[in-house]
Amino acid sequence: MKFIFIEMDFYLAHHSVDDHLINIFLRLHQQGHKIYLCTRRNKGSLKNLPLPVDGVIASAGSYIEDHNQVLLKMYLSKEDVYRLESALNSLGVMYQLETTDMLFMDIRLLKQRCNKVLEGSDVSIETGRRLKAFKEQEGITEISKYDGEPVHKIGFKSDAISKIVSIEKVYGDEFDFVFLREDGEKITGEIRRKHVDVKEGIKTILQYNHGSVEQSVAFCELSDALKLKDFLPKTIVIGDDLELVLKQENLI
Repeated sequence: MKFIFIEMDFYLAHHSVDDHLINIFLRLHQQGHKIYLCTRRNKGSLKNLPLPVDGVIASAGSYIEDHNQVLLKMYLSKEDVYRLESALNSLGVMYQLETTDMLFMDIRLLKQRCNKVLEGSDVSIETGRRLKAFKEQEGITEISKYDGEPVHKIGFKSDAISKIVSIEKVYGDEFDFVFLREDGEKITGEIRRKHVDVKEGIKTILQYNHGSVEQSVAFCELSDALKLKDFLPKTIVIGDDLELVLKQENLI
């Protein structure tokens, strides 16, 4: 039996998992392997995936669950959220508050997200229904509806790196500023509690199950955005030859 930690961000970004991949994961589960879905996104983003799941490491490691048993919940304090919101608002930075099941988004971010879904569509009752269904499925809503729910981390998107750098200079000793993508002067990223990452989540699950790193396998994307390779010596890149690789490794 192996503990299999699967990086899910690529599939969540594209809102689907290939049927062939689903079949492979089902076969792994039937062989008795334990499957854990790993993502920097929240638990709510995983709710509609048709996959066998023993547990999740979500919100970049600040939420951990094993067989519906919550092992870890780490949040920013309400005071921290207020201070960081004030700093982001003062510079006009778009941001979102990530709770366990919902994303409360700056209205500008929400419109950008929804426009991608409706791109090329005429405004109608039907597109309105599609948009409502999409927001419910994704667990996203406007930030004005936020009512003090515990926040794991804050995502941001800015047209100027200098704005984020100025905030980091003030709060960098208290929080981790994680830069996910840069495009010229534009930047996206997250503000997290210190010492929160997926690696610590894997440690927590292995300790809970009395497992070891040697019993574990990471399934990651080519880019290894969650840095699973840094912690688990056995790593398999998810690709077209995945089934063949798993057979060679005697996993299926």
